[in-house]
Amino acid sequence: MTDNAAMRESNTDEAGRFFWRMPSPVGPLLLVGGDDCLREISFPTGRGARQPRPGWIENEAAFSETIRQIDAYFAGELTRFDLPLAPKGDAFQQAVWAQLLRIPYGETATYGEVAVAIGQIRADRCRFGQH
Repeated sequence: MTDNAAMRESNTDEAGRFFWRMPSPVGPLLLVGGDDCLREISFPTGRGARQPRPGWIENEAAFSETIRQIDAYFAGELTRFDLPLAPKGDAFQQAVWAQLLRIPYGETATYGEVAVAIGQIRADRCRFGQH
């Protein structure tokens, strides 16, 4: 995706958020953003479905670049995203997000490998399943 320097500190205030639902080859996606950054991509259907919260504003234009890059990725034309990100979470979760950004295109990493990389050798057993 983008380098760690582009990640902005998350803010717990959810007012002023924008959202958009977009189709994708893996199912519908819910895009959530605010403050000129992408805060979340989630699935609005299925287990753990996430829905827009009251007060969020539906705004496709706010995600035009995100939509363009996601579409290009699924078309096989993009291997690295260049979007300003602000993922939410505590210090542990932020470390996980940062490590996930380091996984090269076309490669995978297990929960255990990510845990070891962030110095939390047992984290895959005690935290990943909780979130």
